[in-house]
Amino acid sequence: MDRNYISQLHCPLCGFQLCVETEIGPEEHSLKDGIVACACSRYPVIEGILVLKIPDGEALRRAVRALKRGRKAEALFSLLQKQSLFSRAVIAADTRGIPFSGIAKEALVCFKEKRTQRRLSNHSLRNAVRYFYPNEYGRYFLYRFTSTSFIASLPLLVPLEDYAGSILEIGCGMGHHAYLIKQLYPHLEQVLLDYSFENLLCAKTFCSPQAECICLDANDPLPFKDRSFSAIFSSDAFHYYSHKILLFQEIRRVAQERSILLLSHLHNAVQYNPAPGMPLGSKQWLSIIGFPRKWCLAEEKIFKDFLGSDALELSESALPDETANAFYIVGTSGDSLPSTYTNVSAFVFPENAPVMLNPLFRSITKKGRHFLVKRWPSAHQRKENRLIDSYLPDSLPLEEAVAKAIQDNDCMRLPPKVKKDLRRKHILVEL
Repeated sequence: MDRNYISQLHCPLCGFQLCVETEIGPEEHSLKDGIVACACSRYPVIEGILVLKIPDGEALRRAVRALKRGRKAEALFSLLQKQSLFSRAVIAADTRGIPFSGIAKEALVCFKEKRTQRRLSNHSLRNAVRYFYPNEYGRYFLYRFTSTSFIASLPLLVPLEDYAGSILEIGCGMGHHAYLIKQLYPHLEQVLLDYSFENLLCAKTFCSPQAECICLDANDPLPFKDRSFSAIFSSDAFHYYSHKILLFQEIRRVAQERSILLLSHLHNAVQYNPAPGMPLGSKQWLSIIGFPRKWCLAEEKIFKDFLGSDALELSESALPDETANAFYIVGTSGDSLPSTYTNVSAFVFPENAPVMLNPLFRSITKKGRHFLVKRWPSAHQRKENRLIDSYLPDSLPLEEAVAKAIQDNDCMRLPPKVKKDLRRKHILVEL
């Protein structure tokens, strides 16, 4: 984490400036591991991630104590929330001073660090996801690039072209959007905020290494100074925050005088959702965002406009039908935006960007003919993504040369026209 950037932050509790107190393995301009402090608290920095809050407050304090002793591996172990029953028992025994528990903890920390580093060093986000979240939540991230909510959010990235400076992503998850935003807007300085240290560790390692990453629940005050960001983005997150009024007040505080707010996949309070959070209706969402100019779109409309006519249609006067599953909101500090953006796919799918086969598809050969066959990982995932499921073919015949490139995991050697067509159909997705 950049030292100068740390000095621009303040504690979300007391509001006083943060400063570097302890560093491990000092680097000239950045702090990879160490402790930052304010008037009331001390916070760990691990792998360049500033941790201001995690669900387990005691684990946060253990990490600070470990860093004070120069024990980075133990600090990392403390922050990882995926702890087995055995791990928790060893930690509890060591806290109580039970004989030999310290030795068991040392061995456990060493094993855990090596296993985590191995998962993070094999250049595979998919393996890291499986390690941290071997459940339905993990499948959400494994298939994120192929989901309805991700694909429908792509047109919202086009208006960012007119906003230079820095972008804050709230609830960034494992950095899927951050990865694409960096491809499209390399000049934008990125700041990623999420409640999960594991999510940020994956985002920092695989998707956006240059971003400043801060672990904090967005229900708390934001640690940024006034007028810090020209753009604020979030996807599939705001319905999970209980302090919505506080959060939108904080967003207006940290947004620059000329700024844009982009919110995708906001759950609708009057529609069923298997993981609803605390959603609102379209009028309620629009009433609390605090930006003078605002547009609200139904997910199904933005999805169909994008895949059908390759456009983003914005209308300030029309509200989406309350039967919509989710809403997408654009807000500006006063700027008007074009009513229509055209040729969206050419913008959000850079020609030379690395791609891979959509993980929903499997390549098969039958009687000398090559096919791609679609297979959802679970009924829940298919139900959550009914729009993209209806758009993607159940099977697709392939020419032999195309099938060979896909089977070799070398989609970049596909002919440009073929690659562009498969990318446009979402058979190929971001790598």
